[in-house]
Amino acid sequence: MRLLVVCDDNLSIVTRHRGGRTFTTGIALGVALALVTAVSAEAAPNTKCTLTTTVQEVQSVSQLPQELLELLPPIADSGAPFNKTDSVDDPNLPFRRLIRAGSRGTDWFVWYERGGIGYFWQAVVARVVPGSDAKVLANAGTVSDTLCSFTDGVFAGQVPPYPQGTWEVSSY
Repeated sequence: MRLLVVCDDNLSIVTRHRGGRTFTTGIALGVALALVTAVSAEAAPNTKCTLTTTVQEVQSVSQLPQELLELLPPIADSGAPFNKTDSVDDPNLPFRRLIRAGSRGTDWFVWYERGGIGYFWQAVVARVVPGSDAKVLANAGTVSDTLCSFTDGVFAGQVPPYPQGTWEVSSY
């Protein structure tokens, strides 16, 4: 099958197959997809955003409770190397890197970068009672600047449902 792709005067992509059929696709769709990919690959969350909930923050993965660490995959400390893409630089490095973490009583939040084939930021909020399994209250992915609003929403009992700009993630 031979395929010819050209851009016409209306900024549409015209695809012609050998059989003579012509299909037109708006160029805006292609541009939008390219922009989303470019923005998410280079975007950075506002990790200094102000939570409205008073929390006790920790600076290292080693400060997280053991019950929470057992729930999560390996996570590199903030600023440490990790595998950001599916092109693995070092198979010994994790695919996650800490952004920010802390607690309010027995409720903990952990924000981290999630590398691999689809890079995004992940926010997990869980209830951790010493000696018991951690209970996930919410687990979201995002490529927009919603980490503080999502976390505050969980602490306030308003999430789920997941706010605009986030989605529920089934894995960690």
